[in-house]
Amino acid sequence: MRKNISGMEMSSVDEFVTSAISEIANIISGNVLTELAQNDMICDILPPAVCKPDNGKTYELMTSCLISTGVGNMGLDIRLNQA
Repeated sequence: MRKNISGMEMSSVDEFVTSAISEIANIISGNVLTELAQNDMICDILPPAVCKPDNGKTYELMTSCLISTGVGNMGLDIRLNQA
């Protein structure tokens, strides 16, 4: 069981855990958006979405990476379309 992020012990990925991970995604996305705006790129941001592996939507840019954190590894999928 892990309790590093929330201070509470978690034994499974439930709605609370999904919400916490979504908030982390919001923070990361906001920081990226700020950096892009400082480099004269106009961007729009949408809230993160929990998707099934094949949601049928196509993207112009799709990339994945693995982030190692103090609470374990986290997979990150980045999917972008031009406006």
